[in-house]
Amino acid sequence: MKIKMIQPAPDKNDASKMYSVGDVVDLGAERNRSAVNRRLAVWVDAKKSEKVSIPTDKKKKVSKAGSELVETKKSE
Repeated sequence: MKIKMIQPAPDKNDASKMYSVGDVVDLGAERNRSAVNRRLAVWVDAKKSEKVSIPTDKKKKVSKAGSELVETKKSE
């Protein structure tokens, strides 16, 4: 699977090469996963659409009170 660079970064194996913002590359499974985890890149599928995977721990519960929706945060 390919990744799209969202931050400029040097190549790990070739110090003279820089990846620019917007470059779509395939560096191999491990290096792609590392770049996405370090927030240097996002996943791109075959149709060139981005799959942003940013982990979040915020959850919302939505309940109805009459016709009005009330949002509440999950208490920890």
